[in-house]
Amino acid sequence: MNRLCFRLVFNPTRGIPMAVAECARSHPRGGTPGRHASPGRTFHSQCETHLRALAAAVMFISGSLLWPAQAGAQIVADAHAPGGQRPTILTAPNGVPLVNIQTPSAAGVSRNTYSQFDIPVAGAILNNARGTATTRLGGLVQGNPWLAGGSAKVILNEVNAANPSQLLGYLEVGGARAEVIIANPAGILCNGCGFINANRATLTTGAPVVTEGRLDGYRVGNGTLVIDGLGLDARDTEFTHLIARAIRLNAGVWAQDLQVTTGAADVTADGSVATPRTPANPAPTIALDVAALGGMYAGKIHLIGTESGVGFRNTGQIGASAGEVRIDQRGWIDNSGQIDSATRISLTTPATLASSGALRAGGDAVLTADAGLTLDGSAVAAGDLSLAATGPGARVTSGANAWLVAGYGSAGGALTLSAAGPLAAHGTLIGGATIDARAISLDLTGARITAPAVQLNATLGDLNLSASRLHAEDRLTASTPGVLRSTTANVSAGQLSLAAHNLDNAGGVLLQLGANPLQLNFAGTLDNSGGRLASNAASIALGAATLLNRGGQIEHTGNGTLSIGANTFIGSDGQVITQGGLELTAGHLNLDHAQTQATQLALTAIKFSHRQGTLLQTGTAPASLTVSGPLDNQDGRISANASVTVSAGNLNNDGGRLDTQLGNLTVSADVISNYRGQLYTANNLHIVANTLTNLDGSAYAVGDATVSLSRGFEHGGVLAAGRDLGVGAAWINAGASSLIAAGMQPGGRLEGDGALTLQARSTLVANGQNLAAGTLTIAADQLDLSGSATSARGLALSANQLDAHAARLVATEQLQTQIGGRLDGRNAYLRANHLDLNAASLDISGGTLVSSGARAVRLQLPGELINRGGQITSNADLTLDVATVDNRGGRIVTTQDAQFTATVTGALDNTGGLIAGNNGLTLSAARVVNVTGQLETAAGAAHIRADHFDNASGNLFAATDLTLSGGDLTNPGGRLYAGYDATLSLSGALLHDGVLAAGRHLAVSATRIDATINSLVAAGLQSDGHIAGTGTLTAQASTTFTARGQTLAASALSLSAPQLDLTGSQNTAQAIRLNADTLMLTRANTHAETSLDIQASDLLDTRAARLSAAQLGIKAQRLDNTGGDVRQTGSGDLHIALPGTLINTHGQIVSNGNNLHLSAAEMDNRGGLIGLAGSGLLTIDTMHFVGSGGQIISNGQLDLSARHLALDKATTQANTWHITADTLDHQH
Repeated sequence: MNRLCFRLVFNPTRGIPMAVAECARSHPRGGTPGRHASPGRTFHSQCETHLRALAAAVMFISGSLLWPAQAGAQIVADAHAPGGQRPTILTAPNGVPLVNIQTPSAAGVSRNTYSQFDIPVAGAILNNARGTATTRLGGLVQGNPWLAGGSAKVILNEVNAANPSQLLGYLEVGGARAEVIIANPAGILCNGCGFINANRATLTTGAPVVTEGRLDGYRVGNGTLVIDGLGLDARDTEFTHLIARAIRLNAGVWAQDLQVTTGAADVTADGSVATPRTPANPAPTIALDVAALGGMYAGKIHLIGTESGVGFRNTGQIGASAGEVRIDQRGWIDNSGQIDSATRISLTTPATLASSGALRAGGDAVLTADAGLTLDGSAVAAGDLSLAATGPGARVTSGANAWLVAGYGSAGGALTLSAAGPLAAHGTLIGGATIDARAISLDLTGARITAPAVQLNATLGDLNLSASRLHAEDRLTASTPGVLRSTTANVSAGQLSLAAHNLDNAGGVLLQLGANPLQLNFAGTLDNSGGRLASNAASIALGAATLLNRGGQIEHTGNGTLSIGANTFIGSDGQVITQGGLELTAGHLNLDHAQTQATQLALTAIKFSHRQGTLLQTGTAPASLTVSGPLDNQDGRISANASVTVSAGNLNNDGGRLDTQLGNLTVSADVISNYRGQLYTANNLHIVANTLTNLDGSAYAVGDATVSLSRGFEHGGVLAAGRDLGVGAAWINAGASSLIAAGMQPGGRLEGDGALTLQARSTLVANGQNLAAGTLTIAADQLDLSGSATSARGLALSANQLDAHAARLVATEQLQTQIGGRLDGRNAYLRANHLDLNAASLDISGGTLVSSGARAVRLQLPGELINRGGQITSNADLTLDVATVDNRGGRIVTTQDAQFTATVTGALDNTGGLIAGNNGLTLSAARVVNVTGQLETAAGAAHIRADHFDNASGNLFAATDLTLSGGDLTNPGGRLYAGYDATLSLSGALLHDGVLAAGRHLAVSATRIDATINSLVAAGLQSDGHIAGTGTLTAQASTTFTARGQTLAASALSLSAPQLDLTGSQNTAQAIRLNADTLMLTRANTHAETSLDIQASDLLDTRAARLSAAQLGIKAQRLDNTGGDVRQTGSGDLHIALPGTLINTHGQIVSNGNNLHLSAAEMDNRGGLIGLAGSGLLTIDTMHFVGSGGQIISNGQLDLSARHLALDKATTQANTWHITADTLDHQH
């Protein structure tokens, strides 16, 4: 036998060697059954040749007789079965079992009963041939004698056995094609089994139900069908049906149309109906188990599970290449393998459905589970894809790695997810046309969702899109009665339609890309903190009880209206930007640190906080902000291109800015605070309030401005208008830092006819700058202009009392006062083209009173004129008729051709003062005290009469002749000088230890000249004294004039005081004019030849000085120049423009011309020098600058500005340099 076409192989199932066909394959002992051949197994051609030869020989010898089956055969007829059900078991010539099936019934059913039905690897043949037939497994076989009446249509093989049938090979229908059924309630094992020439094939563990020869169906109570090893090949069969209580697929099943029915059930013969039945045995754990090495490969697959609670598991592959895959389970479904269908996939169960594997459908895919659906793998459909959990509370869950795709590779495709309970999908969701997800709650956190149209509906719970990426080209519709969360998500759609109680978009992005109107209204909270909500919609309407936009962005690129309404809107650090109009309505509105921008603006709130925020209106229509409660704009900016109206209960604009670029600014509130704030308009400004506080703030209108206050105005900043400005209040308190101006242009210039009117019913304090290009009218009961700078073309002041001490009152035309009592002008500056002062008494101590016009001025005061340290100047004749004059430290001066005449019934005290008549001085008083003072004329003669004249350290100067008459003249250290002749007519003493000089003649009329030990008083000193020419020296003291060493002149040397000193002096001449207010020139050696003009209205000094000349200038307010020197000697340009300190510690500020500009407010230059020596520039500006090692040498260009610059151990040369610092140290 083996020599021809048989061989012995080891059967792993039975554990023994068996005779099999020569072409059969074996498993090695201990081998792995899971390894199987490909489904297309073929017989070896040599084997086929041997079989055909053997069959022919047998037929020839024995007349085609077949051998009966031998003992130990694998197919055994049931001896207890009725005769008509007992098949004849034979063996084909090649040893393959051959079964002559029983005569079929009228219905064509051949019923065959076995006590054992095992198919060997070589296969078995069911003889359905009426005559000799050729078979693939056994070659030629004789006709079946039981088929005289015709072949069977259905071959039913019933197995009554305690053991499962083992089908290890193919089962062939010899002869006419028929349906083959193998039914063994004890179970079936298929390992390499298959069907040949069968139109239908059924493997079942159910008991066949036969009625009157008709097969009605199967009664499945128990039994397991196992597909193992080499699997099941039913590709030659049109329909394959596997029916069992439980089925395990550890290998592949290949078929055309495959139906698998599991569970205890009554199943109709055609498989169309499977009715569950109550089983006698406990249910298996799994009804259908497709293992990793298992699989189903068919044109069409239908899996039916009839038993509740018993599951279907697929870890292998299920593929329908032409038709659908349909799985109907009454138990759970678990797919971790792969299910493919060329058309449709349908998975249905009343239990749970889980798929961590792959589902791929060429058409639609429908997954339905009553108890819940979990998908962690992929489900891809070319058509629609539907996932549904339909039972009460049932969930749909899709993991982060899941892919749900509808319309893959096609133009359409709807992805539908629905759950009666919650739905959670965290993976990728793609719909070719639509995505529709509906559930009690939706959790789509981390999901990636894409479809032209997306609809999300959470019916009871929240809808969570956190960390997701969602894009709907056409429309996104999302609804929930709870919270819609899109935190850290990126959601975009052509049209957004969102409905929820709350929207949480914190850190997320919501974009509407289309132009259709967007309307989002939420009864609860809209939280866009750190998020972005943007739309191209023509218009947007956002509404919520609470809207949170902390650090978020609300953007509108349409040109319609962005409308926002909320009870509470917290938008701190956020952005609200629209290219259209903004209508913002809120109860509590917080836009601290936020940026808000719109073309048009209408804002309404109960409370509005805008600290450090920016609110811009860029359009041309009027903007409005209406806040019934407080509006807090501290350090914020509210800016409108057109007119803006701000109405608030209280307005806090401290550090903030309210402005318009084209229109009017109208601000109304109960209380307005503008500390360090700005109110600006390019047109008119209108402020209406009870109280206004403007400390360090600014309120400016390019046009007119009105401030109307029912109570008070606290002002310490800027209030100005380009045209008229009017302020009315019960009281006004404008501090020293305040500016109130009319006619002030944006550059700070006063132009036009702008009129300023200030009115207060009680007290008016205006201690700052009060300016008008036109007229300035101030009226109050008590008027305090102390410390102010008040100027206008015409200035009119009326009050019962006027306190103008330290004030600056200037009128280019007329200054008029109507003061019922005292006019206190101490330290004030009063100037006008014409003065018209009416007061009981005048105190201008430390101040200045100037009449610059051509009209004569006459001051008639019933009381006293006090000008201590003050200055009274008139360009026209000035006449004083007063009881007493106190001009201590003061100046009373007439200029141009004006004369000064004073008649004082009492004393005139000019101690430290200056009384000068430009074209003549006539003074008469009972007592004149000119101690450290100065009496002089500039062009005319001086005539002074006094009973007592004290000129100690004073100065008396006449441009032409000097006549001094009276009593004593005390002139220790004083200076008396006349341009021509100086005549001192004294009835008192001249104490002089200094200089007395004149150009031609020296006439000393002294109130003390004390030209100390080394003094020189000279005029036109020539020859031996080396003062040549016609120079005159007038030593006129009226303040201290201590010369301490020669004061020479030749061609003028005018030493004027108050105070002068010239410590350690020699002071040659040819120009030199030292006109001091503190000067000193410590250790001086002051040269000149031509011009050394030093006027120090505070300090100078120049310590161990030698000041040369050929120009120089120096004005000063502080110099020092510790080590001294300061030269120029020629070629122009030297500007030393202090006010503030310049010390130059070890000295020398040289020049030699052609530009040197030093400014100050602190320098020092420690080791000294500063240089230039020609060729242009060297400008040093400074705020601080120490210069430790010293020297900054130029010889061409250096522009050193500074703000804290040190240059430790410096030598800084130049030939161009440009240093601008904000702290530079420059150590070694």
